[in-house]
Parts: sequence; C-alpha cells; structure tokens
Amino acid sequence: MNIDPQDISVKIKILKDTGKTLAQASVTLFGIWTEKGWRIMTSDHLHPILGDYIWIQSPCFRTGNVWKEMVFIDDRKTYEKLQEKIYDAYHLTKIKQGEEQNNTPLEGEESVEKIPF
Repeated sequence: MNIDPQDISVKIKILKDTGKTLAQASVTLFGIWTEKGWRIMTSDHLHPILGDYIWIQSPCFRTGNVWKEMVFIDDRKTYEKLQEKIYDAYHLTKIKQGEEQNNTPLEGEESVEKIPF
C-alpha cells in the first residue's frame, strides 16, 4: 500500500518549558485514523534527513528502563516522509504563533490596522 503525503495531516501543539520536548503532534491518516502522542524533541545529534538538531519520536510507553514504540512504520521512505511532514508542520506552527504574538498589542498600546497604499 502506498501512502501519499496528501493522505496525512498533522496538528502540532507547541509546548513551553518542558525540557527537551518542544511540541506534540497528532497524525491523521486518510482523515479517519488519528495517532496522538508523537513528540518533537531537541537532540544532541544532527538529524540525517531534516538537517536539524531535532528528534521525532512516535508514541511510546515505558516498560522498566526501556521505551517501546507503539507505532512502527515498516517502509523507511514512508517513515522519512512522515517525519518531514511533522517537521514542516512544527515550523509552520512556530511561525504562526510568532506572528500572533507579534501582532498582539502591548499593555498601553492600541491595536492599529495597517492600511495598504
């Protein structure tokens, strides 16, 4: 079965002050199957595909001292495409949140609409 990246949608929740975990992702396949618990975390190693010091972890649980993944994608290329999609969604969400924060008036400052010339 081939999964087209268009069949996958990703929602990102940016986390603040949570150590190495930067964000959580929910991945929806074909609009009907949602996997919650994907994590975007900082890494000490450069990601070979994304070119950033970041690590994308699928949902997992702890048994003793070992973490076990609950989602495993057998096809390596599909897994890499999914990581790219999560990474792109993460950056888009960060940019949108930054724009929203920059457009919020400061205390004592009035909101002014920008009028195009």
